[in-house]
Amino acid sequence: MQNRFSFLYLILLILIFSNVCTAVAKTESFHATQSWISQKQQLNNLKQWSLSGGIAASGEKPWSASAYWQQSGKDFRITLFGPFGAGGIKITKNNHDIILRTGDGKVYRSDSIADLLQKFNIYLPVKALNYWLRGIPAPGKTQAMIFDEQQRLRKLRQDNWTIYFEKFQRVKQYRLPQTIIAISPDKKWRFRIIISAWNVA
Repeated sequence: MQNRFSFLYLILLILIFSNVCTAVAKTESFHATQSWISQKQQLNNLKQWSLSGGIAASGEKPWSASAYWQQSGKDFRITLFGPFGAGGIKITKNNHDIILRTGDGKVYRSDSIADLLQKFNIYLPVKALNYWLRGIPAPGKTQAMIFDEQQRLRKLRQDNWTIYFEKFQRVKQYRLPQTIIAISPDKKWRFRIIISAWNVA
């Protein structure tokens, strides 16, 4: 009797698991539809925006910060408060000039944002984040994309980065990410970005 009960219980678990797998499979798609193409075009045309929230990085030298990001075309202003001394750091790009200012008044200039961030041991793919924050791939090769039933991008593989879009929020006519996880190609860095407020033009 006990063996029979164990067998029936096992069959029940298999059926439940199969149903769960089927449900998950139904809500994920590797194929873009016209709906996604329209969404991507709409978000790609969003050139003026700002957001505030927080970012936490786990890796060789973990850090976390409150963040404010303002984008205007290819120019931006990023402020990180928290782990980098009094007042944090502010990074601005205007045309080809990139300037980093610290809270204690130090100023650094470069034509490479990666070089500036390296001074503070910050590893952050700023160029790609301009696109990932909006929930779309950056220009260049895309290795894989997975969509949900609403044709929102849920997982992206690009330049060997893995990006998960966990939550979305409605901002005017846009569906924009609220929670993003980005994992570096060598898996040494994992970023969790939570966006508390969007402002779009």
